[in-house]
Amino acid sequence: MTNIRYFRNAALVFYLVTMSSFGRTSAQINSPKLQTIVELVSERLSWMQAVATYKYHTGMPIEDKEREAVVLRSSIRKASQLELDSLGVKEFYQVQILIAKKLQTRYIRDLEGTTRDPAKIIFDLDTNIRPNLLRIGDHLLKQIAQYLDHNVQIDPIDLWHYHDLLSVAHLKKREKRLILDNLCLVKKERAGR
Repeated sequence: MTNIRYFRNAALVFYLVTMSSFGRTSAQINSPKLQTIVELVSERLSWMQAVATYKYHTGMPIEDKEREAVVLRSSIRKASQLELDSLGVKEFYQVQILIAKKLQTRYIRDLEGTTRDPAKIIFDLDTNIRPNLLRIGDHLLKQIAQYLDHNVQIDPIDLWHYHDLLSVAHLKKREKRLILDNLCLVKKERAGR
């Protein structure tokens, strides 16, 4: 009985993947632009180790609501300039912030038991880390906008082909799915809004 259920589920997955690809070119499915978008998300999240190291050695808390608000405002402003729907961008960034805090918590857990020493900080939060995060975030939104200039939406099945590019330490599979699902919520602004 279990084998029948397994094969039925496998057949359903095969059907969904096959049908989602039907009528699309291989260039749409194997999109360098989608690959770049996922790589930028991964690059952005990879900075969380440096953020966690800085916060651990300086005693800063992980959560910084004021900074989160700055990041959200900046991303919404950039989205508006690129004619991206601000609500989708906001939700996408809120998920990234949530997962970034989880990653920082996990990295700090790795550091616990070591002496807090500001001399061990490689990257300064204000002069190195945050400017890089903003640069990556801006580039990410530009890439999304360019992709959506030529595609109606970001298809979750197409996007999932690139999930292995989210290769950040401590990032869980369900978090990858959450990031990619929320990325699919980003759309171009509708005309007349």
